[in-house]
Formats: sequence, C-alpha cells, structure tokens
Amino acid sequence: MSTKSELSLTESLSKTSIGSVDSESSATSAQSAPSSTTSASSDKKDDGKENREGLGKLLTKVLGADVTTITIPVSFCEPISFLMKLAEAIQYNDLLDKAAQCEDSLERLMYVSVFACSVWISTERQAKPFNPLLGETYEYLRPQNSNYKFFAEQVSHHPPIGACVAENDHWKFWQTQSLKTRFAGNSLECQGTGSSNVLLKKTGEHFKWDPVKTIIHNLIVGKIWIDNFGEINVNCKTTGEKAKIKMKECGWFSKNWRELEGDILDKEGKVGMHIFGKYNESIFVAQGEDSKDAKKDDKNARKKKFKDLKSSQHNETVWTHTAKSLPANKIPSKYANDFTEYTMDLIRLDDNMKAILPPGDSRFRSDRLALEKGDTKTASNEKNALEERQREARKKREKDGTTWVPKYFKLKKDEDGQDFYEYQGGYWEEREGRLKAAGQL
Repeated sequence: MSTKSELSLTESLSKTSIGSVDSESSATSAQSAPSSTTSASSDKKDDGKENREGLGKLLTKVLGADVTTITIPVSFCEPISFLMKLAEAIQYNDLLDKAAQCEDSLERLMYVSVFACSVWISTERQAKPFNPLLGETYEYLRPQNSNYKFFAEQVSHHPPIGACVAENDHWKFWQTQSLKTRFAGNSLECQGTGSSNVLLKKTGEHFKWDPVKTIIHNLIVGKIWIDNFGEINVNCKTTGEKAKIKMKECGWFSKNWRELEGDILDKEGKVGMHIFGKYNESIFVAQGEDSKDAKKDDKNARKKKFKDLKSSQHNETVWTHTAKSLPANKIPSKYANDFTEYTMDLIRLDDNMKAILPPGDSRFRSDRLALEKGDTKTASNEKNALEERQREARKKREKDGTTWVPKYFKLKKDEDGQDFYEYQGGYWEEREGRLKAAGQL
C-alpha cells in the first residue's frame, strides 16, 4: 500500500473536522452545580435552552454508542481549534523556566508538577473547540519568553490525534493528545490519552505524566459545570524521583471542587515537599520537617497534616492563576466568551502573519473566522462543507489505496512502549523561507 502526505490549502481543507465524542458517561438526571461556579459561560449556555434541547435529541439517539461521527452545532463551539487549545493549556510555561533555574532536583520536579496541574485551567470554558482538519497545523511564538515557540499538527483522523512540541532556551515540551469520550444522558466523560513530556536542557532531566479525567455535568439539563479529577503522577525518568498528586473529585455542596493535594518524593520514596491548592486559583508548597514527616499510611494523620500545612508559616505560593476573562467589549463576539488576553493573542491574525503562515494554519479556518465574528450561519455552512470535503478525500484515499502520512511528526514508541508522535523537524526551516519571500527577514 502506498503512502501519501497532503498539505496544500485545498487538500488541507478537504480533511474533515473530527468529532471528539465517543459515548456513555455518568448520570441522566441533572446533578447540582457547585455553588462557587464563576464562569460566565454557564449563563450563556442556560440562555440557549432551545439549542441544548436540540443537542439532547441528537445525542440521545446514540446513547451508549460510538458518536465520533456526530456533528456538534457551531452554537456550542468557540472560535478556537483543538490545536490552539493545546497551546493555551501550557500558557503558564514560566513554571518550567523556574524549574530550569533550580539547583535542587526536588524543586525542579516540584515546579514541573505544578505546571502539570496548571494546564487544567484551560478546561474551565464550556464551549467546544473546533476539531482540527487532518493535516491542519498551528504555530505560536513569544520571542520575549526566551525565544518560546510552539508548533502542532493534526496527525490522525480516526482516532483524532494532535501532536505538539514547544520549547525555549531552557526546556522542551512535547505531547501527543487524543480524547475519548462517553455519553450517558446528561453528562459527558472525557479521558485524554497520550503523555506529556518535559526536558530540562541544562540538566538533561526528562519528566513524563498522563492526563486525568474530565466530566462535563448537566450537558442537557441543569447548569453546566466541569470536574477534573484523578491522579497525576509526574515521573522524572532520569533521577527516579516522582510526584504523586491527587486532583479531587467534587463532592456534595462543592466539597473538594478543583482542589488538589500531593507529595514530591525523592528516589527512595520519602516525602520532600507537599503541594496543595486549587488549579483555578493558586497552588502552594510546604517543605521542611512538617512535610517530610507526613505519615503516608495513616489517613487520619494525613488529613490532620494537610489541615496543619494549609495554616503553616512554611507555606509558599508557587503559582497563581492570573489570566482573567476579558469583558464583553474586549471580545469579538459572545462566542469568545471567557477568552483571556492570552487566548485572543492565540487567534490573532494580522497582515504580517497572513503573508507568512501556511494555508493550513488553524487561524485561516473559514468556520472559525465566521464564528469569531458571531456569524453562526456562515460558520455552520463552512463547517459542513469542510466536513463533507474531508469525507470525500478519505473515500478517495481508500479507493486509491493510499494512507495519510503526517508531514512533521512520525509515530514512534517511547521507552515505556507508549505510542507518541515525534517532531521530525522542517517546519521552522520552511517558515524562515516564507519570511524571506515576504521580505520580513
């Protein structure tokens, strides 16, 4: 069987948006939303009662089945693609700069672990990003941050997989990310697959971790709210040190919502630091004898220790969520609700960028651009057209006996035998050529 790599704008736009809904979940009845919900998106969704009822009718037809082919109405989307979302998730990468500057290995692990927790703030918005077209790419640069650059490519359609790589002078981050979902009446359970990795360039230390689970509650009936929970185990593959962090599941009356707690362990398994806080507010670290002497086998002792640590004078604020939602007069339309300045910079498309970006960049998507302006009719028509052309392109490949091959990433197995897509190079060299051609270099 032959292989084929397709990259031109016409071919890229021939690849359809990927439905990221799989099927099944938790409850069919409304579950009370936590009382501390602050996102303005919740109110926006409640106002769209008719749209939610339509979505309910659509999803209940495939209850308990694979719904990856279901087309979600654009009224439930936001003008950002999943590849852009990957870039937004790691916006607090200054934590990696701090890790790179530390002399102590446990402190480096601590900062990387807090970074791993901070990415979940990007899930607070309830609108759905556009699924990338096969072969779609996205770049983002912040040269003021030690020459920071980010690049992502949609490398697979079934299953939908996005691969990205980001780096600056001090560290490198790479990730292969896909999403499996299960729908069960009124909730959507989402489980990311694929690992996240960090390499600190000065020490050569490699850190790796997997994502936790997300449940979107009251998707059809009630006030929508999102819960991220599970274990984040950040392993330093180089030193054998690890972090074990529990993101707590929300209980009754908002108990534990968005809270996290965990330990930074040396290679012998002894507690060196204790971190705790909320991933949407601040994360703290406690160190010294109080942390090192924590009794891991005694639950009551652990609860008391956690309570004592929160009031201890030894606590240090490691990270605070500072990116706040912009007011209505600072966003292009209501579909950019809860966008921050950082998010707006991710979707920015000025004349200089138009001259150098490849035609398959996420910023150029016609459905995304229309929704950014609030034109849902055009966005819907464009989205449907893209999906249909991608279906036709897939049928043609099947007929011709060809297989899609990503241009910039290659499927490999890591040291743990886990599949991942490794960046092969070439994109930034091509970008330099486009800069020269546009007279910007």
